[in-house]
Amino acid sequence: MSLGSAFGVLVLLASYLIFGEWMSRRQSPKGIPWVGKPRHWFFPKTRAGWRGVISAKELVIEGYSKYSKNDKLFIIPSLMWGAETLVPKSMISALLAHPDEALSAAEYHNDWIQGDYTFADPCVARNRIHYDLIKRAIPRQLHTLTPEIMSEVKAGYDTFWGMDTEWKEVSLHKEMLQIVTRMATRVAVGQALCRNEGFLRSSAKHSQTIMSSAIIIRFFPDFLKPLFGRLVTLPNRYYFRQWGQYVFPIIEQRIADIQRKSKDPSYDYKEPNDFLQWQIHLSLTQSIARERNIDIIAARVNGINFASIHTNMMVIVSALLDLYSSPPEKGYVEAIREEIERARECSEGVYALEGDRSEDNVEKGKQLLMNIVIWYISPFQQLIVPISPQVVAPAGVDFAGIHFPFGAVIGAPAWPIMHDPEYFHNPSEYDPFRFSRPHEEFQASTRREEAATGSNGHAVSDKDQNAEKHQDRTGDPGAETLKNSSLLNTTETFLAWGHGKHACPGRFLAATTLRLLMAYAVIHYDVEPIPVRPENRWIGGSPVPPKGIMLRMRRRKEMM
Repeated sequence: MSLGSAFGVLVLLASYLIFGEWMSRRQSPKGIPWVGKPRHWFFPKTRAGWRGVISAKELVIEGYSKYSKNDKLFIIPSLMWGAETLVPKSMISALLAHPDEALSAAEYHNDWIQGDYTFADPCVARNRIHYDLIKRAIPRQLHTLTPEIMSEVKAGYDTFWGMDTEWKEVSLHKEMLQIVTRMATRVAVGQALCRNEGFLRSSAKHSQTIMSSAIIIRFFPDFLKPLFGRLVTLPNRYYFRQWGQYVFPIIEQRIADIQRKSKDPSYDYKEPNDFLQWQIHLSLTQSIARERNIDIIAARVNGINFASIHTNMMVIVSALLDLYSSPPEKGYVEAIREEIERARECSEGVYALEGDRSEDNVEKGKQLLMNIVIWYISPFQQLIVPISPQVVAPAGVDFAGIHFPFGAVIGAPAWPIMHDPEYFHNPSEYDPFRFSRPHEEFQASTRREEAATGSNGHAVSDKDQNAEKHQDRTGDPGAETLKNSSLLNTTETFLAWGHGKHACPGRFLAATTLRLLMAYAVIHYDVEPIPVRPENRWIGGSPVPPKGIMLRMRRRKEMM
């Protein structure tokens, strides 16, 4: 290296150190202790920021034990997301009471994913109308989407895990990415593209480049992001254009069909039921002309497709590793298979999707399958949950007796809370029935109470039974236990989906897809136990399951 090059490297290093120190001061409130900050004078906060990148898990656990358990706030540093103040569990509700004009979860999410650069268009991150669409449409459409999801789950496993009844090895990460991409695509754009290999390849590649480029861009100071952000995301735009070659013509045709149908009601057109169709209808009603552009419609659908692929992929791979590395003598795989069989018996079909599709039987099947994945989500959740985190009020926000300046970030230490023995029994021990057990115990207790009432000779009419079933049970310890052990409910101790008004809007769809992904694998395949559970890699505050894991498995003969 020449003297000039060495000098340039030193200048860049010094600039980065100074920038990191300045950023930590600009965003950090005063009077709150830091974890991981060295006491030496030489750029302590910048050095702590590097610790926050490579040792975030240890720092959050340290801060939780030292401060959160004593009802105090603390700051965790990171050069990836900046210094972040974490509040104890007791302050979460008060934090959520702030309006969006003061604390913005959307602003944090955009900064975390660097949406101004990683998405096809910045408006996807800035004007989040597609997230509002998810909140409204998914709960209403889930019952019609579920059979289609199940169809794609079956086709994906049958193709990528195969039908071979002899033992073989498959790449867990590679094959699950294929399966999850198919499944997510079916919901996003329908059946026409969900088995198109070129389209699926571009979807998977684009999803991967968004996350990798976001990580890189977060290391650059804001004034350099317009330059380096566009350079780093060149692969993003390339794969989006590949993706768009398949989607743009479909959008054009659907818009033409919708407009023709509105003018001619006799026109024979059956609308598809997928996110693309919902987004087209929403976009056509927007007053901003740009929102009606095909590129923007496609970019919004692409953003949702990315979120579905990335999150489902991470969770299901971690879930399968947890299950198949559990001690065989515990019999968890066999117990889960029994649960699935009970669901099939209730619905007279597979996973409450075949045979009798009455609402009662479908719901029974869902409840029996609930325990399959409910615990996998919380250990995999990020270390920190951005509840309503970034201060957007120009004058800052006063909270807990402390002034938080504009740009400060506030969150909750999710991982330590969900691994606290005070809230969960043996939280670090894998237990797939952790949350279903309270439901079973509560139901058994209810049956005993009903039997006792009957044995005492107190007849209860059908009307009274119905009234009791639907009465307000606020304060009932059993009902509260059920609330806290529900997969879809968020609480101050179950933060897998975030919490409050900004909890994950897609959790209803995610819960269903994760159940079906796990159920199909368990009941259709034998998998050789993994002696030791491979450790997740921590990238900043996010755990990532390891790649390169090979599963030795075979198709069960009785499920051919």
